[in-house]
Amino acid sequence: MKTKLLLFASALACATLAQAQPAITNVTNAASYAATGLPGAGIAQGSIFVVFGRNMGPATLVQSGLPRPTAAGLAGTRVRITVNATNYDAPMIYTSAGQVAAIMPSNVPLTSQANVAVLFNDQPSSPFPVAVVRSAVGIFTLNSAGSGPGVVTDGNYTPVTFTTALNPGQAGIIWANGLGAVTPNEDINGSNGALPNPPQVEVFVGGKTAQVLYAGRTPGATGLDQINFTMPADLEGCAVPIVVRVNGNTGVISNFVSTSVARSGRVCRDRGFTEADFQSAASGALRFGTLSLGRTTIKSSAQGFDLSARFDFGSAGFFRFDYNTLIRSSTIAEPPPGACTVTTFAGDSEPNDPSLSAITPLDAGASIGVNGPNGAKTIARTTPGFYSSQLGGGTTISGLPPGVPNPFPNNMPDYLAAGEYTFTGPGGADVGAFTARLNFPQPLTWTNEASITAVNRAQDLRITWTGGAANDLVVISGSSARTSPTVGGTFICYSVASAGSFSVPSWVLSALPISASAQGTPTGQLLVGSTSLEPGRFTAPGIDIGVASYFNYSGKNVNYQ
Repeated sequence: MKTKLLLFASALACATLAQAQPAITNVTNAASYAATGLPGAGIAQGSIFVVFGRNMGPATLVQSGLPRPTAAGLAGTRVRITVNATNYDAPMIYTSAGQVAAIMPSNVPLTSQANVAVLFNDQPSSPFPVAVVRSAVGIFTLNSAGSGPGVVTDGNYTPVTFTTALNPGQAGIIWANGLGAVTPNEDINGSNGALPNPPQVEVFVGGKTAQVLYAGRTPGATGLDQINFTMPADLEGCAVPIVVRVNGNTGVISNFVSTSVARSGRVCRDRGFTEADFQSAASGALRFGTLSLGRTTIKSSAQGFDLSARFDFGSAGFFRFDYNTLIRSSTIAEPPPGACTVTTFAGDSEPNDPSLSAITPLDAGASIGVNGPNGAKTIARTTPGFYSSQLGGGTTISGLPPGVPNPFPNNMPDYLAAGEYTFTGPGGADVGAFTARLNFPQPLTWTNEASITAVNRAQDLRITWTGGAANDLVVISGSSARTSPTVGGTFICYSVASAGSFSVPSWVLSALPISASAQGTPTGQLLVGSTSLEPGRFTAPGIDIGVASYFNYSGKNVNYQ
């Protein structure tokens, strides 16, 4: 009996030790959160990085002051980097059980694989491999997830939001991370100045090149970089994209973020929204409704088969945003004509925007009705506040051997045609009954579609079209993904129908990973189409702003090389 008790106690002790063992699940740039496998990933010398995992520190987050602790650790946590059997202690920023932040020492050598380990109360984690690179710029964002509105300030350090926008010609500051090393090493007391060998830094704002006034460490803030720039002329919008590139065409691109620009004053305007809308929202909250009709057509050819997938959709959404959530999310505002932006993802997840969890759905009834040239349809509620239904279309395949049935039998007749549509909402607990109208125009024609079979990410991609309505905003979008690890990205660019052509810059395409192929079929996509340049407005009891818009996209599968 005594022997059994000793064995049980020994097993219990081992289980407790294993449970307390720190474990690392991911290591990323502290600003961009760029996943391994994406362009711009890796941890730059001298940059702040974040370690995700479990059992890595105390239950409550503890933040360090100056000087930054290294070998002594912070609240029992140490971060150690090992390269070729040489250990380097990383200056600590903060620690907690699930997340730790530290600084990659500038004297860690460049390598495709350094091993990061976290020690908590002298218990080490298993090593986690990372690439140590010369530069990997990330721009901090208001949602602290690497997406959406960026941490940008004016020269007086006032954060830029919808109601504190920058003006063309005004100086702004991008708060970033990962420009590169300092010599001889990071000063744990924070007395950093300019980088001794600063990289070539370019800033693109709304598709325009901005003048860079300064790019380097923020004095007194170890590991933190700032890029001072002048806002280019002829820009306006509440989601104007900003991206940083270092070391030219052969360098790396940062995450894409957005900022607000007003032609005059401090309040921005956006498609479908006025300065007064955002000024009103700043006093409390915004109750918002959206209605949409759209068609997407994708063509693909492989192994002698031609596949065409065309779907007509109707959707609606009703939500309440408090102002702090509104300025941190990318839900409302969109880039202006002439601009491009990129979102990325890792695994099977969507781009991370934690601010979306703070949005309150509004009940507008069990369904939304729509009536047009081809009759009446119902748009069903799928989740609280959101309504979506396929209204028509399906998938067809040609080239099948005789007698082989279409593997996509559940097709519907096309529903959308040029003309006027009427939405009717019965009303619910939060939103009252309403009626709204939307005109669905003739689609534009993508004229050089047939000539594009692959996309060279190192060259600009020119798209041409004809037609389009006066109220059309031309949308050019592409996506690419790869496996091992599974990562991907989507770009979206905007132009006006009257332009007739648009060139997607190579620095936009370079933010996407090289495409994988599936049995010889390209897995990347390229779409061209149109949407509402100025969405229509509608009113309903219980909302402050309602917008109605359309889209009509056609595309094909291509590989991004």
